[in-house]
Amino acid sequence: MLADHAESDQVAPRLINRCSEEAVQVLLAHAVQTRGTGFLDDTWRAIWTGQRRFVQGDPFGHLAIPWGLYLWDSGTGTVAADFLGTPAARRLSTRTRAFIEACRTEPLTFWQAEAVEPGTGMSVRDMATGRECFVFERSATQVIVPWDLVFGQIVAVDGIHTLSMSGPYALPAARFRQGVERFLAEEVDQASLLDHSQDLLDFYLGCVDELLHPQLPELANSDGDPLDWTTSTYRFDPDQRGRLLGRLDQMRNIKADPIESQDKAEYTWLSQRRDGPLEQVSRGRLEVHGETLVTQCNSRKRDRLLRQRLNKNLSDLLEHEETTHKPLDLEAMKAASKREPGAGAIDPAALPPEAREQLQQMLDDIHMRWADESVPALGGQTPRQAVQTETGRREVGQLLNDFDNRQRRAPNPQDNFDYNRLRKELGLELE
Repeated sequence: MLADHAESDQVAPRLINRCSEEAVQVLLAHAVQTRGTGFLDDTWRAIWTGQRRFVQGDPFGHLAIPWGLYLWDSGTGTVAADFLGTPAARRLSTRTRAFIEACRTEPLTFWQAEAVEPGTGMSVRDMATGRECFVFERSATQVIVPWDLVFGQIVAVDGIHTLSMSGPYALPAARFRQGVERFLAEEVDQASLLDHSQDLLDFYLGCVDELLHPQLPELANSDGDPLDWTTSTYRFDPDQRGRLLGRLDQMRNIKADPIESQDKAEYTWLSQRRDGPLEQVSRGRLEVHGETLVTQCNSRKRDRLLRQRLNKNLSDLLEHEETTHKPLDLEAMKAASKREPGAGAIDPAALPPEAREQLQQMLDDIHMRWADESVPALGGQTPRQAVQTETGRREVGQLLNDFDNRQRRAPNPQDNFDYNRLRKELGLELE
């Protein structure tokens, strides 16, 4: 939960920010004087293995420049350690010297934002060590939402915690939390985080590359079939249309849509399922026109299965005319993925009140049923079973935080579920 941070409490953080600005200025001057005018280019080459040079305004500047000054040992020690032994350092204020000392001894790590007060700061937890603090940060908290992962260094001066360096992109928890936890557990010695700053930096840059340049997943339907839009057309005697509709009504898992016109009748081919949040899955659509029946499925396999059913039950009325395939346009999908987030999403506010209420009720029911579904991330247990142990409670809580984070990050969420309902149902602490 957030502490109460009044306006008067902001004076000390502003003083620390001034110390940060002064420290960067004097350390940059010292670096240029002792290590040459190409210091920033050298820093960028050290981070990006020679593939990149410093450019004014680079979004990684707030991470790379402090890293180069405080943590990078190019073979002769860090700039900060070298500077602190000079007469110029003794002329600085006690607070600024303390800030420099803190920055050269605190490690880079991943922090999870557990609560955010926009424009003021956030409560964070170190994902490597578990330590927690409230960090004063104005600009980043305008875009960070609860449970985001922040890569950076937090230092404390005069009891005030500030973000002394940070990556320009927060990582969505639902997508990156488990990978970060695995990396920290397998690749990093938590007792000597400071020695792993380059490893942590490399890992974060890899995450950012994945975030900004996502690879399209292998696309398949719920049966695991490759997606391939398949349309089959059948012809029938117009005089037999009524008989055809009657026979379709009697077929198992072929459900008539409630609205029917003289020109067209529509059906959905459903399948029952025993797992997952939905009891039925739509496998195809059927449209009966004046003298044609047209089926649409999202895979060739589903089309073949539906064609077999129609041939078995309606071969005396239908004659197959043609089947066409339209593979997914992956290039168009890539282009669509670069559009403004949320474009084309359903806006519940635009629905009639009754429809909006029904949609939200359906989504709420799906969310609440998750408590009793087998979850692979929990070793096949249901969340209700998992929370019987301390480890399970922690894992279920983290999953709920991931879901919450994904919903908060959605620019136009199609539902606004209160995950505290699930936390309460499972006996977890409310957030």
